[in-house]
Amino acid sequence: MSSAQATWPSTKAVFVNGTALKKFALYGLIALIAGLYLFPFVRVLSGATDEGLYIYAAQEAAEGAIPGRDFIQENPPGAYYWLAWFFRLFGSSMITARAVLFLTGIATVLVVFYLARRIGSHGIFAVTFLLTTSIPLTPINSPHYDSNLFALLAFAIFLIGIDSTSHGPIKYWPFVVAGVLAGWASCILQQKGFLFLAAFVAASFFLYRKRGIRPSLLMVSSYAAVLVAEIVPYILWGALPDLFFSTVKMPLAGYNNVNHVTYGFPLWTVWFPGLFGHLRLTPSVLLTAPILAAMSLPFLLMLVLPLLLGVMGYIWRPQAFEHRLIPYWIAGYAMWLSELHRQDMSHFRNGCILLVVLFFALCERFGTRLFKQAAFAVALGALLMGTTDLNGTLHARQPIVTRRGTLLAQRKDPVIDFLLAHTHPGDYAFIYPYSPVYYFLADVRNPTRFNVIVDQRKSPLILEAIRDLDAKKPRYAIAQTALLGDGMQTVFPAYRPPAPKDRMIDKYLDENYHQVAFENGFRFLERNSE
Repeated sequence: MSSAQATWPSTKAVFVNGTALKKFALYGLIALIAGLYLFPFVRVLSGATDEGLYIYAAQEAAEGAIPGRDFIQENPPGAYYWLAWFFRLFGSSMITARAVLFLTGIATVLVVFYLARRIGSHGIFAVTFLLTTSIPLTPINSPHYDSNLFALLAFAIFLIGIDSTSHGPIKYWPFVVAGVLAGWASCILQQKGFLFLAAFVAASFFLYRKRGIRPSLLMVSSYAAVLVAEIVPYILWGALPDLFFSTVKMPLAGYNNVNHVTYGFPLWTVWFPGLFGHLRLTPSVLLTAPILAAMSLPFLLMLVLPLLLGVMGYIWRPQAFEHRLIPYWIAGYAMWLSELHRQDMSHFRNGCILLVVLFFALCERFGTRLFKQAAFAVALGALLMGTTDLNGTLHARQPIVTRRGTLLAQRKDPVIDFLLAHTHPGDYAFIYPYSPVYYFLADVRNPTRFNVIVDQRKSPLILEAIRDLDAKKPRYAIAQTALLGDGMQTVFPAYRPPAPKDRMIDKYLDENYHQVAFENGFRFLERNSE
């Protein structure tokens, strides 16, 4: 066959393949950058109070414990079974836990990048904001990060279905998958998946009226099927009342009383005083103050974003409410509402992701020069903050050797050293009120069902914990004194600590244990000989 007779690929096919290759390379580059940035953070022991809260519960679930019955937590079972599945596959270690966190961070960045570019944004500002204000600020395994990933994936797939609704035959599979993913998000964080489902249904009816009925029914049905699949095992185990108590009754009864904070906490009490309180009138302040102010911009944006976006939408109507943007508006505010149960910066940064995507997209597409400069300033502030955080993390060089792997920290950890020296794997040890990471790292067992004890007042649950301590008689107990009494208000400002005579756990330990050491705010107690 001569060259004249050969059948060569069409120019169009080559162009399409080249476009796909460029897109693949672009997303690969974003994933690489995100991975390189996140990797130092996932190697460090964060010291956050929630560090280990979900890891230890996931370990218990992987070993056969039933969430809600065998241990008490306020999150649905999926918050623990998700990580527990990886523990069953790869072993209960910090390598496994942090690998899940690492991949969750990268996947979330890629989904956000896709969602931003889908509405005409270049996506770099949104990715920079997300990458520096999420996992690096609290590098722990968290249901907030996990539920965000599945909710955003549900939204991205919902958009595929909603696009098909506007022309030609409707693709129904994306609505089924979006409902399933929203259901799974609710299995991790109750309200998040539900609010995303409500947003999907609202967007379908708003955009397509009657044509949105069948997709909505498919999403609601697939969402409900996931929740039924979560509940049925509890019926078979006879543990449905325990599930209802831990995930519904207990949060409704006490969460708001303890978790009420001033709007934006701890920005006003910790961030600004710590950032600007040490400035002095020296020539260097001319350089330092603008940098610190820029680093504050991402947090200030989180505080005003819901109102600011409303103003921007009004200014740029009707372009800001074009067909492709409507689902972003509805889902963005739904995501924000899903994290509004505690109005602090930790929850705001997990709830503002879609609103941030919308903010940068509107500024880039419709904004005047002033708005474009404001968007650039926020992204630059996020970059400066991220660089500062990374620098501090890279200076954590003290190896912390544990029974679950080696991490890095700024200094030695006396609790780990004590537990490794005085216990064996599987021993009972009681660590309170809010340091569950040590159960996991030292591979010791909690003698009670409560990995965190905030309020020690006499109650059926506290009396149960005391009975467990009396029955299992752990040889060692460790008290984090910084969080006892008034100290708990550093985490829960609305908490009203009981008088010393009403602190039932403290009284029990004082009667049955004696102190053998004290270091770095921790009391190390040994049980009295009988």
